[in-house]
Amino acid sequence: MTVRKKKTQRYEETMGIDLSLRGAAVVGIQSDDFGIPRVVAHQTYGEKLPLDASEDRRLQRLKNLRTVVTRFWAHVGRPRRVAIEQYAFSRDGAHAHALGEAGGVAKLVLYDLGVTVVPVVASSARKLLTGYGGGTSEQAKKAVQDAIRAAGIEGLNADEADAFCAANWLLGELGLPCLASPPLRKGKR
Repeated sequence: MTVRKKKTQRYEETMGIDLSLRGAAVVGIQSDDFGIPRVVAHQTYGEKLPLDASEDRRLQRLKNLRTVVTRFWAHVGRPRRVAIEQYAFSRDGAHAHALGEAGGVAKLVLYDLGVTVVPVVASSARKLLTGYGGGTSEQAKKAVQDAIRAAGIEGLNADEADAFCAANWLLGELGLPCLASPPLRKGKR
């Protein structure tokens, strides 16, 4: 009797982060036996603070974000690379400073853990997943959620879907199995 070893595939857990002050999302994904990314875990964290919140309260929110990112990273297998969706400061200039601080905290804690942080342009990640990178923010979010559901992945809210999209893009950049759609011709959707 000959024992054949199963051909080993190169798998890698990765994590995607969609930063927000009220709904920061983290998603851990890994390719399954068929080469399809599956969600290992997902979580949304956020704290809405009043405009007149004290500096201590704002710092506590950053400390809580640090704890969420660190614990989630450990929970999903301590991935070596994490994709963070770049934030669009143009959307809400009033909160750009606070969002920048949150991004700095998330990136620094991962850097201290020895993780390579990979910034992801949202439109590029969406284009890989849906074949379409344009449209309004609402149209783009819906296209991402539709593509994820079509792949049989359920249970992600809109922020978690964006985090999945970033992690999926990173898998593609690493040459690993990812969800991808062929690009659509201009004007087609």
